[in-house]
Amino acid sequence: MTPAPSTVETIAYLKSLPAVRERAEQVYARAQEGHLKHFDVEFARLNDVAKFVVALIKRDYDAADIPNIPPHTRLRHFDVGQKDRIKQLCESWKGRVDTMETVRRLVDLVVVSVLLDAGAGDRWTFEVKPDNIQKVSRTYARSEGLALASLAMFKEGRFSSDIHRSHQVDGKKSPL
Repeated sequence: MTPAPSTVETIAYLKSLPAVRERAEQVYARAQEGHLKHFDVEFARLNDVAKFVVALIKRDYDAADIPNIPPHTRLRHFDVGQKDRIKQLCESWKGRVDTMETVRRLVDLVVVSVLLDAGAGDRWTFEVKPDNIQKVSRTYARSEGLALASLAMFKEGRFSSDIHRSHQVDGKKSPL
């Protein structure tokens, strides 16, 4: 019997290109079948979208930089300022929760964080106060600021109605 993957291995896999491709293929197949619940795909316009994205890349990057364009993901937003906050969060759970629970918690965090990011605009900011590691306040805007704000709220248990399971999003408690 193969042992269950560790939390680190599971997270590494979920961050990997094969994992993203597998999930994207599943969504694409459902779209082709017309089985998406919340939106439809206009397949006739996909070529136009691809051309638009390529034009943005060419506008913003030199040809030599194209292979090194970093992926734009919520997980990278949590790591703004070169701090691996997700690793720190997982370390805080070590020995208290198993791999599956860690993955559940991370999915809760990422989903609520992305949903809160929708439509916040470009004026919203989040200030990270000084602590024993960071000596000065820093202000973050846009997706990075929203990621850090949602992470702080998640760590405080603001998305959970259960004080014994504060690191979850259960939809029963308002974050405000």
